[in-house]
Order: sequence, then C-alpha cells, then structure tokens
Amino acid sequence: MSRTPTPEDAVCAALTLFRRIGYRATTMEAIAAAAGVTSDVLRELYRSKEEILRDLAEECGADVVRHAGRLGTVEADRAGLDELRVWIAGLSSVVHRRSTAMRMWLMVDEAERELRQSVLRTLSSFAETLRPRFEKLDTGSVDPGVLAIAVLTLVAWAQLTRAAQMPGIDESVVDDHLAVLVGNTLLPDLPRPTWQPPPTPAPHDEITPRRRSRQGLPALPEPSTGLVGLRRAARTSRAEYVVDRTLTAAVDVIRRQGYGATSVGEIITVAGLPRASFSAFWPDRRALLQTLTHRAALALRGPLAQLPTADTGRQDLRAWISSWLDMLVQHGPVLHLWVHESGNEIELGGLTVHLRQTALSIVDGLLPGGLPDESTERRVARVVMWALLVELPYALCIQAELLPRSDVLDVLALFLERAVPDRP
Repeated sequence: MSRTPTPEDAVCAALTLFRRIGYRATTMEAIAAAAGVTSDVLRELYRSKEEILRDLAEECGADVVRHAGRLGTVEADRAGLDELRVWIAGLSSVVHRRSTAMRMWLMVDEAERELRQSVLRTLSSFAETLRPRFEKLDTGSVDPGVLAIAVLTLVAWAQLTRAAQMPGIDESVVDDHLAVLVGNTLLPDLPRPTWQPPPTPAPHDEITPRRRSRQGLPALPEPSTGLVGLRRAARTSRAEYVVDRTLTAAVDVIRRQGYGATSVGEIITVAGLPRASFSAFWPDRRALLQTLTHRAALALRGPLAQLPTADTGRQDLRAWISSWLDMLVQHGPVLHLWVHESGNEIELGGLTVHLRQTALSIVDGLLPGGLPDESTERRVARVVMWALLVELPYALCIQAELLPRSDVLDVLALFLERAVPDRP
C-alpha cells in the first residue's frame, strides 16, 4: 500500500473474510493479504484476529446500546405500538449494519473469555438501559432486563433468518410482524393488532419446504443400519459407545464453530477416538451429517405430536417448552445450520425435506389463526416464529449460555401465552 494502513483497513479486510469464509477459517495472513499489507505490518496494529473481533464486537455493542436509549415511553395504546414499531425498525437497521459481528457474538469459546466478557457487558448495558421502560409494561414474571435481551435476540435472529432465507423480502415487513408479536406480549390489554399482509408477492424461501405435502409428512428412510449415513449398524455395546460419542462430539463442535469450519479430525479429537473408529461407521463428514439430520428429524416427532393448542393449560405449555429446550440441546446445532449455514448448499434428499416439513409443521401449529396458506404473510410469520422458537433459545442458553435456561423458558412461555393465544 502507498499509505500507512489504519486499524480500519484491517477491520474492513477481516470483516470481509469473516463474512465470506467464516471466523475460524480466517488467518492473520489472509487478513494481511486482503488489506494489502505484510503480516508483520498487520501485527503492529493487531496481535491476533481475536483482537480484531473484539473491536468489531465492541463497535457493534456500542451501536446496540445506543439504540436501546432511543425507545420512548410505550403506553398501552396505538401510539405505544407505533413507538415499538419504529424502535424495532431502528434495531433491525443496526442488525443489518452489524450482521457479521452479531453472528459471531454467539460463537465464542470459553478460551475467548475477553470477547465473551465484552458480549456480556453489552447485553447487561442494553438490558439496564431498557429496564426503566420495560418496568412500566406488563412483563409478567419475567425480569424486564431479561426480556430486553430476549427482544434484542428475537429481532436480530428474525432479520438474520430473513436475510438467509427470504432476501427478496424487505426487512420492514419482518419489522411489522415483530412489532405485533412484541406488542401483543408487552401490551396484553391493548386491542390486539392483526398480522397485515404485505403488498408483495410471495417469494421462494428455503424455510418453507420445497415439496410441501398436504398428505402428511413423507416417510423417513428405515435403513438396516438404524440411522441414515451409517456404514453398519451398532450392534454391540462398544459400537453403540463409538456412535454415541462421535455424534455427541460432532454436535458439540458444530455448536461451537459451525459445520463449515468443522473437520472430522476435530470431531474425533473431541470424542477421544481413533480415526479407524470413525471410519468404521462413516466414510466422511457428509455421511455423519446425514446421521445427525436423521436423528434430528426423529427427535422433532415428539414435540409435533404434543404440540400445544389454544386449550393447553399454562403448566402443560411450560412442560412442552421444557421438552422442546431439551431437544434443542441435542439437535439445535443441526436445525440452526440448515437455516443459517449449509441449508442452501447441502441437500440430503428425503432427509432434508422431512426435517424441514416437520420443523415447519411445529412452527405452523404455533402461528395465529387466519394466516392465508402459502402467502407471504404466513411465510414472514414463520420466519419470526422460527426465530422465537429455535434461534432465540439456541443463542441464549445453548450456543453461548448467555442466560439461564429457566429465564429462557419463562420468556418463551410469556410470548406463546400472550402473543398467539388463538393458536389453531
């Protein structure tokens, strides 16, 4: 470069690489090349990519906290709902500008404690800034600060899901649905606003199954090995141990760093198994993903069979949410990656269709009544409900453990009880 590089040059180059190939795969050498400098020059600005990510996280956090202070008084009337709508739209704009940093907020290992502390400080500042406003609203038994963090997470992941699966839909359409969902929850005594159909045609989206059947879910494969992807069945206790330990390790590694940055070598290292043990059951990483997907599709059948209805009592609803959170601990990484990471690149035939259709049947069952089938209105509502049901708990109490599970359960119960009481 003909001029002395600045920290902004390094951050811009790193951000481009983080977005394109992911944080894990990005090296300091790659950042230096993208910035047009030598590695030695880059290290004079930043000692590591972790330092760059911390700068990004702190800038993003400052934006988020600054926006929290822009929420005015929210009364239980139409003006209050409009205030929420405008504020949510502004928060979505922050998410759009800082999308890469916000995604990586949640992918922090315990080794990256400084980054984790930065994220926790941001969430605490956001919560405390909104607490005086939320304390004036009806948050039920949920702490106002906890609910503030939940709303931030819901808005962020609804917009990130829209960007990943329905890029043709303007973010303002999702903002409108979010405002209704949050308004119904925080202003339960307000005459209930309705879901308004946006004046746009329904786009193609991957969160809606490609081959939607009205005859029920397609039959899952029943291989002789027990699970799709396995070379052979686990018929001995040692074989069961190898399979279970490998699958548990795979879920853990994918949870921490995503599927794209996960290698078979890392999985077997975490599992504490030799390569030969892995190869005895799977030929490669794709076959392992088949097995993980098959397990997730089977696990979704339980929540679908017990899906809450309008007549479900509060305790039964909380019991369903609790079992749902248990399912997400084991299978959340797979559900997350199909929507946000690999769903558009990796197809596993009937497994993909079944997983998507089962997940969407659960989401559809929790939507308000009266949404036209296969309309843009319903598809956008699905994106918002997916963010509430999957991405919010996955982000806050599974992937990064930013809130206690009990708090997340309370948040989901509050939203499902108040926001969509007319579940079909």
